[in-house]
Parts: sequence; structure tokens; C-alpha cells
Amino acid sequence: MRLTAKERILIHLADFAKYEGVAEVPPEMGQEGVAHAAAIYVQHVRQFVGPLLKEGLVRERTAHVKGHRRRLKVYDLTDRGRLVAAHLREQVRASPIRVRGPDGIQETTFGEAVRQVGGSTRFSDLVRAAAERDVIDLSSLGSEGPSKFIERLGEAPHPRTFVGRSKELEALTRDSGDPRVFFVRGVAGIGKSSLAAKACERLHGTRSLYWHRIRPWDTRLSILAGLAEFLEPLGRPGLRAVLRRGESEVADRVVREDLQGSQCLLVFDDADEASPEAVGLLRFLKEVIADASGVRAILLSRRAVPFYDRRDVTIRHLVAEIDLQGFGTKEIEGLLASEPGGAQLVRTARRLGGHPLFLELLLSAARDGISAESLTDVRRFVEEEIYSDLSDAERQMMKTAALYAVPFPRDVLFADPSMSHDVLLSLTSKSLIRPLAEDTFGVHDTIRDFFLSILTPPEHDALAPVAANHLARLAEEAVSTKDFITALNCLSNAVALEPSPTQLVSLYETLGDTHENIGDLPAALSSYKEAVRRTKEPETLARLHRKTAASLQVRGEIAPAIEEIEAGFDVLGPQPSVERGWLNFVQCRIASDQEDWAEAREHGEAALTALQSAGDAGGEARTLVELANIQINAQGNPAEAEGYLTSALKLADAGLELDFRARIHIALANLYANRIGDVDRAAQHIEAVEAMQDSIADPHVRRSLLFLRAWFALLQRADFPAAEAWFTQALAHARRIHSTVSHTAAKFGLAHVAYFEGKIEEARSAFERCVVETDAEEILGHALEARWMVAECCLRLEDVPGFLKIVAEVHDPRRSAGLAARPFHAHVLEGLGRLVQRDRIGCEAAFAKAFRLIETRGVAPDAAIEAFLHWFYGIALSAVGEDRRAVEQLQAGRARLQAAGLKGQIVVANQAEPQLMAFLRRHYVAESAAAIS
Repeated sequence: MRLTAKERILIHLADFAKYEGVAEVPPEMGQEGVAHAAAIYVQHVRQFVGPLLKEGLVRERTAHVKGHRRRLKVYDLTDRGRLVAAHLREQVRASPIRVRGPDGIQETTFGEAVRQVGGSTRFSDLVRAAAERDVIDLSSLGSEGPSKFIERLGEAPHPRTFVGRSKELEALTRDSGDPRVFFVRGVAGIGKSSLAAKACERLHGTRSLYWHRIRPWDTRLSILAGLAEFLEPLGRPGLRAVLRRGESEVADRVVREDLQGSQCLLVFDDADEASPEAVGLLRFLKEVIADASGVRAILLSRRAVPFYDRRDVTIRHLVAEIDLQGFGTKEIEGLLASEPGGAQLVRTARRLGGHPLFLELLLSAARDGISAESLTDVRRFVEEEIYSDLSDAERQMMKTAALYAVPFPRDVLFADPSMSHDVLLSLTSKSLIRPLAEDTFGVHDTIRDFFLSILTPPEHDALAPVAANHLARLAEEAVSTKDFITALNCLSNAVALEPSPTQLVSLYETLGDTHENIGDLPAALSSYKEAVRRTKEPETLARLHRKTAASLQVRGEIAPAIEEIEAGFDVLGPQPSVERGWLNFVQCRIASDQEDWAEAREHGEAALTALQSAGDAGGEARTLVELANIQINAQGNPAEAEGYLTSALKLADAGLELDFRARIHIALANLYANRIGDVDRAAQHIEAVEAMQDSIADPHVRRSLLFLRAWFALLQRADFPAAEAWFTQALAHARRIHSTVSHTAAKFGLAHVAYFEGKIEEARSAFERCVVETDAEEILGHALEARWMVAECCLRLEDVPGFLKIVAEVHDPRRSAGLAARPFHAHVLEGLGRLVQRDRIGCEAAFAKAFRLIETRGVAPDAAIEAFLHWFYGIALSAVGEDRRAVEQLQAGRARLQAAGLKGQIVVANQAEPQLMAFLRRHYVAESAAAIS
């Protein structure tokens, strides 16, 4: 039974009926998935779906598609469509089919073949296979498909016809071996992009595919950011994570690691547009690909690009050069002979040197009266043979389309109400406007350059502002789906149009925001500076100074950040403004970075007042979180922190982004678990984050959730195997996002698991490694905690010299900042050190200092720290024979642990208490006796 493309589409969509109305759907429901299933080209999807829409069998909508950043058009079956599809499937099920199985080729039915294959193979997979070949290899079904690999081909062309280039295509699609980098060079319109697009089409389903069109405004970091967005869905989020953290200095190492074994093809179009900085990156990527198994690259260019040398070609065989020429006679005849007047067209095409773009335009031009002179130059041909035959509406639409250097949706061409879809269809049929992926369109650079060159100044002044507004809207849509590279390209295109001065200020500001989102600080600062240069409006200037300050603050550039804040306040003067709140917010963060908690609180409260007055709910919520963090980090009032976070969550739930809401839930869970001691409420907030984890995009939020689960399992649940599993996951995640701090923190957690399980020797070795790593990373507070744990292990192993060595290290003046950050640990360690050295008075004094921190400074430690203080003081008192006081302190510590629900700590106390009491008393008595004798 032979099915039409429309019937194959209906059968395919029936496999996805359960996703009707769902917000996020699989890629098989989008245009590329439908094209793949129906065995048609993507650009023909609308041609076949259109009648199904009119017949009421299919509905079209936009939705989030897995593996894509932007919302795309997807297709569902209507109730009537499902009935028609079900009837078709029943008819097909009984139809004969030839298959190749273990016993060779045999004839069976569709229904029986589906039963034999089983597994995840869909009915529509078999239907597609039958449309493409006479005999179906059952073992290959399900091995290919649009969702097996990631594809980012939004700017790749979709040529309507493709002839010749078999030798070049074979080289580009070879499975293995050298060369791995292909440099395809040729004049404009010679078919470079079509060749690479055809290679991608052939490789579809066999490897991941990435297409990046290099533009003059591309920076090294913008190209890396695009690559990062491609690698993240492949389970390699490291590059994106380090760029977002502003750690561009480690990006090269991360690229090497993340590309290794990724089984992908990278296509860089218009490499001749690369800046010297971008050429340097291409040179680096060439070397990465030389060492990365399964990775290949194609670079397309009109001229030589100095990213390789002759040794790469002749000695290393890493790079292959492909110089594209025009079609030969055979290809020309294959393309034109069947057209009306084919013989004449073939003769004309030979005179054109077989130039593909020329030939494509020739097919759309009037066949009679083509002048010989117009055949000598593409631009002249367009002007004399194409442009002259266009209607006024077609000329106007082409002038509008030429303003877009990025893929554009069809609606931007209809800003003028006199334009119609018939005009677009006519221009598409003439190859002047070309369909691209995801229902977008583009204009070939040669055609675009011609129409831009004939724009008069009045036409530019009328069309450019409209196009700039459309591009700004496209950028806003892209940002909403975290597609920052598309946003950057749209905004840079808009800036290049030189619209009105007011538009330029807004565009440069948004461009700065976008560069900041991908971690490109120099480009962000440059864009903000351009915006500052073009405006005198106080509110706008203050906002630009504040954004500049915030970009600097997060990277630790405190002095220039303060200068920008002061400049922001200066331009505002005394006038009330929401920006006054935001400037105070950045000052609050700077003071927190410097652990000046009083100043941080002052600026935070000022920010909160101003933002509340301005009705800025997002700013208010973020300020509340900062104020809560101040209370938590300064060992302040947990109840105040709870109030801030609860208020922030209410604001966030009213419409702020999901990742931010997840952060608040994580902060509340930590607060309830570790400061307030309400395990049930902590668990509720953990469950709230787990419910949204599949939609969390920020890898750093995912990291926080992994650590929260791990510590909660360890401390509150005493579920040591679960804690080990979560810390192990956190360790793997830290490697993927290339965060050395998170990597060390995960190993610190695993060391705790070993300690809690009573594996003291193993724990000691692990904590000693953490000491080395935290010292190297200059995380002073964590370095002191790691040393404390080494010291505690030494005591449990009865290693007094090892313990005293740690005491000496901790009191090294170079580690004074660490002592200040962890005062309770420092005082307890000093007290136990004095005890081991038989200095009972010094021991009492050290513990007294720790208790005075609570009594005189109002510092409220978390439950574990307070219990830790009482418990170790009880151990020390027991060692010197103060049994009654010792019991009181030990009971106080246990009561604090029980009230806080710290089951894990109670397990450790039960293990360690009798052992430490016996050892320290024995040691103290022995040392005292030795001193007397």
C-alpha cells in the first residue's frame, strides 16, 4: 500500500497524541520531526500540512520543544484527525511488506513487522522506512531519528535541488580517518553552504550537527557561547557553566574536555567574516579537533583564512582544502535539461561557468531577451534580468528582507499592510527569498547586498526603524528561551541598521545585557559605554552605570564597580527613582562580598524601601533574598531570614523565573534544616524544588539542589548510602560544569560520609586532601573546617602529634581570615589543644570565648555548631574529671541535636563520645602524672 506524504504525517502524529496541549513536546512534533517521519524536505512541510489544517485534521500551535531554546511551531491531531489516522493505521497494518531479518528477506505484513521489532519502535518508523526503500532491515529500525542526536541547523540553507559535488560530499561525510577539518573555499553563490547543508542532511541521525554563521560582530566568547548552547543538551554543560561564571580563562581547557568524544560535526559558515580574535579561536578549535575523537569541522569561506598552515595540509593531513568551481556539463544538464527550453538554458549556463546561484536565478528569470552583457556578473544579472521584472510589491518586500542579516519569520515582511503572502510565495519561487529551518527565511548575501545598495536614504529612514523594532522583538523572544546567541545576532543586526538615536540607546543597552548573559564582559562594558555616549536622560544613565557596576561586582572588580555606582547616584541627583534602589542593591552585594555585614544591611534596607516604593516586585524579591543571606552568613537572626525568604517566595511565585524560585526554596530548606531545626518544613521545600527540577536550566541551581539533598540525607536522615550517592552525583556534576570549588565541596561531603560511617582512617586521608585543595583555592573558611575534621580524626585515632600539628597550622598568622570566618571551630580547637597540653585554665578560657560569642555578641550559630560547642566542652570537662558538669554539657549538646532533628550527628556522637572521653582522660592523667614525676 503506497501512502501519500499527508497520510504518513497523520500516522506519524498519531504516535504523539498524548502530547496534545502539553507545553513541552518532543522534537518529532515540530517541522523537522514531521519532515523526517514523512520522508520529505523541511521546506515542504507547510505544503503538505496546509491541506490537513484546512480539512480540520491537524492543528498548529507553538510550544517548547526538547533540545531547542526557542518556541517552535508544532502539530497535533484534532479529534477528527485521530479517527482518520486510526482508520489509516488499520488499513496499513494488513498491507504486505518485505523485510530483512535473521532468516534473510521475507514478505510479511506491517502489523507483524511491528510485533517482531517491538521495543521503542513506532508504527510510523516502519511507515517511513517503507516509503524510502523496498526492503526494510528490521534491525536498523529505531537507530535513527531526529531526537537521537542534537542538531542546531537554524541558519543552514535548504536547497530545493542538489546536483553533482559527489566527490566533495563523500569526503565531507566519510565516517572516520583524516582529514578532520575541511576548508571549503569559493566565490559567493558557488554552493559552499548548499554543499555543507547536504553533508548535514546525509549525516542526520548519525552524529550531532552544529551550524554557526560567523558575522563581523562575533567575538571569541560569542562563538564559544553558541558552541556551549549546543554542547549542553549533549550532557556537556561545562563550557556554558564556566562562561556564565565569567571564568573565560579556563574556557580553552573546558572546550578540549567537552568536545572529546562528542561525535559531532561543526560547520562555520562565512569564515571570511571572522575578526582576528575569531580567527584565533578557529585556529584553537582546529587543534582541539586534531585530538578529539569523533569530531569534525567544515569551514566555508570566500577567501583564504589564516587559521591553518601548509603543514596542517601536507604533513599532518589534518586539514583538507576544497576549492569549489562551477558545475560541469553533466551537472548543468542534470539540473536544466528537463526544464522548458532546456537546450538553450544549458548553453547559457555553460557561458555562466556553471555558477550555481547564477543558474538558480536563471531558472526564475524571463527566458527571452537575456543580454550577453548581463551574463558576465551576478549583480548585473540581478539588476537587469531579475529586478527589472519584479513588481513594485516584490521590490518593496525584497528591500525589507534585505535589511535582515539573520533568519526572520514571515510576519516581519508584512509590516506594510499592502504586502501579501502571494508576494512572498512569488519571491520564494524565484529563489530571492529562501526558506530556512524552523519556519524562518533568509536572503543570500549576494542578493541581499544588491538590494541594500539600491536603497535610497528616504527608503532606509522609513524601513530601518521598523526592521530594528522587529529585530528587537525577535531578540526579546530569544532571550525568553535563553537563546542568547540568536538574541545577540538580532541586536547586532539592528544596531548595524543605524536606526533612530533613541532606538540605538535601547539596542546597545540590551546588547550589553545579552553579552553579560553569555559571560562576555568586555563586549558588555563596550555596549553599555556606547549607550551612555548616546543619552543624557538621568534614569537611563543611572541604569547603565548600575548594570556596569553589577557586571564588575560579580567578577570581584570592586573599585571600578564603586566608581560606577557613584556615577549613577551623581546623575540621579535628589530625584526619587527605582534606580536608586538598584544602585543600593549592588552596594549591598559589594559590602556582603567584603563581609561588612552592617553596611550590607544598611544598603539592603535602603534598596528594599526604594524598590517597594517603585513597585518593582522582581527587585524587591532579590533584595529580600540578599537581606536573608546577610542574616544567615553573619550568624544573625534565623527568624528574620525566614521572614525575608518567605516574602521573596510569595513575590517570586507571582511570576518570576523558575530558577529564581528554586533558589529561594533551596535557601529556605537550608535555613529550616540547619538554623531553625524544622526538618519537616525543610523536606517540604526540597520536595518543591524536586517537582520543578526537570525545568531548571541553570546548572548552578542543579548543583545547589544536589548538595542540599546530600547534606540532608547525611545530617537529618542519617541515610549514609543515600548521602554518598548524592555527593557522588554532585562530584560528577562539578566535573561537567568544571567548577573546582564544587568539586572540592563534593569530596568534602564524601569525606564526611566516611567519617559518619566510622571509617576514620579513610576519612582522615580524604580530609587531608581537602585541606590541600581548599588552601590552593584560597577558600579560607572551608580550609579551616577541613583542618578541624583532620584534627577530630586524629583525636579518634589517638594521634596526638597529628592533632597538635593541625592546631599549630590553624594559628599560623597567614590563616587569620579563616579563623575569623569560623570562630567557633577556632575556639574549640584552641581549647582542645590546651587540654592535650594539660593547660586546663587555657582550655576553660578558650571555651568561654566561644560561649561569649553567643551571650555578648548575639551571634546565633546553627544547631550543629551550638551542639558541637556543648558536646566538645563536655568531652573536655570529662577528661579533667569534672563529671557532673561534663554530663550537663553533653546532655545539652544531645538535646540540641535531637531538637534540630540532626540524626546523623547523633549517630556520630554515639560512636565517638565513649572513645574520646576515655582517650582524653587517659591522656590527661598520664601527662599530668608524667609532669609530677
